[in-house]
Formats: sequence, structure tokens, C-alpha cells
Amino acid sequence: MGQYGNVMLLNGQTNYQLNVNTGQVARFFLADTSNARPYNFTIQGHKLKLIGGDSGKYEHESLVNSIILSPAEREIVEVLFDKPGDYKILNVTPEKTYQLGTINVSNQSPSRPSIAVHANNNSSFFTLKENKDIIDKIQPYTKYLNGKTRLYN
Repeated sequence: MGQYGNVMLLNGQTNYQLNVNTGQVARFFLADTSNARPYNFTIQGHKLKLIGGDSGKYEHESLVNSIILSPAEREIVEVLFDKPGDYKILNVTPEKTYQLGTINVSNQSPSRPSIAVHANNNSSFFTLKENKDIIDKIQPYTKYLNGKTRLYN
């Protein structure tokens, strides 16, 4: 089954630091490379826009508080940083909350972000997209669903 271990890394670091400007949206490509540990990834005080995963983009985007990743699972999320401050990147478990890093949001230019960052406005970030091309591709398989279930959130 593997072993949980005692060191958690984010981008190869034990205390990852990211600087972004107020009003920017950061896209995170999350991957759980542990062999046994699941992660409940969240960013303190922020909604995560779930846009894709292992199979590519989802049919419907959704806003979530956290993402649970199983070993070898991947998810793609975007986060709008609309207020300055320092926000913790967390792994929340029933027993303990682990801090994986910090995102420093300011009105100054960020120093070499290692993730995709772009300017956005609040209204467009909270508009959830439907990907018609994905909906069309899965249409033949919807007959196997109970009518109330979507393949993705």
C-alpha cells in the first residue's frame, strides 16, 4: 500500500512561496505524486475553479473549496487573487492541517511566477464555462447515466 512518509513537497519545496499581483488569476496544475497519501488541497480564503483533470477539460467548470487528490491523480484549477495578503496553501486532513506554502498577493510585480498567471476581472472568473466540444464527445455515453449525474461536477 505504500507509506505516507513525513515530508510533503510543493514544486519540490517544503515551504513553497509564490508572489502574484492583486487581480491576477493563477492556474495550478496539481498532481499527487505520492504513492499512498491523498491530498485535500485548498488555498486559505479562496474558491478554486475546477476546470480539468486527468482526461483534459471538464464538460462543466465548477467552484469548489478544496480538491481531493488520490495518488497519481491530476487536476487543473484556477484561483482569483482579488485581495492583497498572505494566503496559506494547505493540505487539510481529519487529524491535522499541513501548510505546504504561501501565496503573497500584492500590488507589486510578481517575481518570476512558476505557474500560469494572467490578469482577470471578478465577473469573468466567476462565470463558469461549459465546454460544448466535451459535452458533444460524451453524448453517446450519457445513456449509461441515471439522468441526474454528470460525468464531472
